[in-house]
Parts: sequence; C-alpha cells; structure tokens
Amino acid sequence: MTENRDLARAFSHQLTLLGHSESGVRHNGSARGYLYVVAEPLASDDLTPHPHPANADRWEWLVTRTVCVRLLERTEPRADELYTDAEVALLRANQRELGVRTFVWDVPLY
Repeated sequence: MTENRDLARAFSHQLTLLGHSESGVRHNGSARGYLYVVAEPLASDDLTPHPHPANADRWEWLVTRTVCVRLLERTEPRADELYTDAEVALLRANQRELGVRTFVWDVPLY
C-alpha cells in the first residue's frame, strides 16, 4: 500500500523496472491495471513498513489484515511514464555492471 498515487499507478501495470526522480515515476509495465483506495480507517498496527521499499523514503507499507477497498479507476500505461526500449536496455546494462537484480532504479539514467 502507498499514499503515492503515481507509484500505485505504476505498480498496477505489472512492471519489472521502476524509477523515480523529481520529474516523476517511470516504469516498463504494460498491463492494464486497477487503482484502489482503502475505504475504512486504519490504525498504526494495521501497517508494517515494506521490507523492500521502492525508495529510501519508504513510500510503501504492508497491510496486516484484510481491509475494505474502493475502486478509483482502471489504469492504462501512459506514454509519459514509460521507459523506452533504449532506456530499459541501459538500465539492464547498468544493473548487470553493478550486480544488481531489482526492479527499482532510483538513480538518473544519464
């Protein structure tokens, strides 16, 4: 779960690469998705920090119980949030060079 709408949208597209910077969230997901909002109050003990967050600011949590949600929208990947094939190739090459195997990339491409 996240309060960051752009991050939630990105994850709804079944991505394998995710990046974020001042200009926004970028990814390589191509699936149609769904964006939900929690439709009931949550207490602090309903959440735990995600063990592998998308960034150091810890934008994500795991929910420790079943909660009611409400559909906000069906999502489609937008051209302005998608990595190009060339950018994906560069990210993969950088990952291989660094020995990193993660879908999160939080450093500039260039």
